[in-house]
Amino acid sequence: MHDLADEGDLLTWLAAAGLTVDEAARVQPSYCDAPVACICGGPYGSGPSVTAAEAVLEATITQSETGANANAHVVAVHGSTTRYAVGDNITVFRGALGQTVLVPIARATHSELAIEAGTDASDAAPHALESIPLTGSMPSECSEYRSQGRALSKDELIGALASNDCRAAVGTIDERWTTKDCGTGRACNMGPMAASPETIGILLALVGAIAARRTMRRSA
Repeated sequence: MHDLADEGDLLTWLAAAGLTVDEAARVQPSYCDAPVACICGGPYGSGPSVTAAEAVLEATITQSETGANANAHVVAVHGSTTRYAVGDNITVFRGALGQTVLVPIARATHSELAIEAGTDASDAAPHALESIPLTGSMPSECSEYRSQGRALSKDELIGALASNDCRAAVGTIDERWTTKDCGTGRACNMGPMAASPETIGILLALVGAIAARRTMRRSA
């Protein structure tokens, strides 16, 4: 952005938008979701991408290193699955040593069932499963939102992950979890500055056009 600060067209647009060059360099769209995203996932949430799980594994982290996957030991299986059982050792994406994690297991695809049947063993290499580290009975990622909704019990959390509509299930327990509160900055992922998607779209298009024009001038 600062490299284009001598372009008249850009400066004119920024002035009309009420932005300085420094502000434009820091601007990004705002991303807002309800606190339930830390439980059920979503476009900007840190919750699991797996919902409507056929089963939810409860496991304890037995080995964990910073920046690496973790090993976990399954201590309970909530639901019904033929792919995992109590006593299994699994690899998960995250979790601290000794921490309890929940691991939602998606319904098996046709190819996964084929692997289990031994028809395509070449693809049967272990893979890391998405895990939800817990602090108490709640996902650790939800700690900053607890004042906005009562804590779910572990059984309620497992039930929500296994339901066909995780967000609706959590909202039934306490609707505050599904209420957006973007004005306070909670449940939002925002950079140093925020702008509407329309503003950032126009800005990016303008910067791209000016940069392309400048490249053409230099190559002429």
